Amino acid sequence: MISPEKIVKHLLLSSEDIEFEEFNELDIELLGAGGWGYAFHYNDKVFKVTTSITEAIYALQIKNKGLPSSVDIFDISLYEDPSHLYFVIEQEKVLNGEEDSRISVALNYLDDIGGDINDFDEIEERIEAGLIIEPSILKILREISDITNELYLYGFYDADIHVGNLGISRKDGIEQVVFFDQMNTTLEDQYGDEYLNSRDIISILMENVSEQSMSALSFIREADVVLSDAMPDLIDFMEDMKYAFSTVEAYEFLENGDWCAGGCRAFAKVLRNELTEYLSKECRIDINTSKPKICGLKNYSTSNIEHYFVKLGDYCFDASGIKSSRHFLNNFVEQEAPHLNTTMLSFTEIPEEQIVEVDHVNDVKLEMKLREIGLLPSSNCSINMVHT
Repeated sequence: MISPEKIVKHLLLSSEDIEFEEFNELDIELLGAGGWGYAFHYNDKVFKVTTSITEAIYALQIKNKGLPSSVDIFDISLYEDPSHLYFVIEQEKVLNGEEDSRISVALNYLDDIGGDINDFDEIEERIEAGLIIEPSILKILREISDITNELYLYGFYDADIHVGNLGISRKDGIEQVVFFDQMNTTLEDQYGDEYLNSRDIISILMENVSEQSMSALSFIREADVVLSDAMPDLIDFMEDMKYAFSTVEAYEFLENGDWCAGGCRAFAKVLRNELTEYLSKECRIDINTSKPKICGLKNYSTSNIEHYFVKLGDYCFDASGIKSSRHFLNNFVEQEAPHLNTTMLSFTEIPEEQIVEVDHVNDVKLEMKLREIGLLPSSNCSINMVHT
């Protein structure tokens, strides 16, 4: 079952620069849950996993605009499978009303004087007429009033402004009241039936969001979330592979270098076989939607393949372990090829006819040897391997 927490963990694993071995220890805090979804906290960010399409509309509209009255929006994703649909909004973590009481104090004061937050001119007139108000309260009320004006500019006339949806952002030492719950209840009701029945999410988004803003929306595949969820087992699998290739028996096949430089192609060929069998045996991942492929880092200035590895979904496997695609290329340049730069390299899938070519490391004999002495994960498996 795909839970909201698993979706957030997948996003962290594929985007954050974290050690995969620490994956199970990720400190993801559940901030709250309601009728529309969930909010999680990790590393000064909030991940809102919501079914509300208006939250996604608002987030797409304001992303990268740096609006002073709203939280910063970092990413917006859409996850959908036959039984679940969630937008995931990654945004700035701010101090809420429970952590900072100044907003509730200011709003209570506004109720006491019978003021209207949408008519700040009236409040200023009362001050000129002798109304006594603390400067800090006045500052907060002014900023809340600015929030309502800013929301109107973006077509959000019914945003639910109350203490539970307001927080205090601290940027560069400056405090600012911001709005962090983007739902528009009127628009949500307007689209509710159409949204839930037709599930034509993209069409509804495009009715309300510019084409340029829509480019900020990314998509999360169910297969990739399942793969992330299986990561602890895949890490154990890779540890077994790395141990097998660290033995004297393995190094007898390697003429120069190591399994990341000089023997990476042989490692990738054996790994592809092992990983394919492992996934088929475990039945945790659909081998048809997440099939291991041998890929390379192509140097476009020379047309050479600088490094071979196995790619499974959004993750890259080689003798150094497992990394997300986002961090794999940088790590290879830093650790193995400092004479190169990342702009020279790109991912490319290796055609099957090139994979079966024999090179200076005989991967077929290497694989047979390691299996004979019981070092490979498939050594005790009765399924016959098909060698490349």
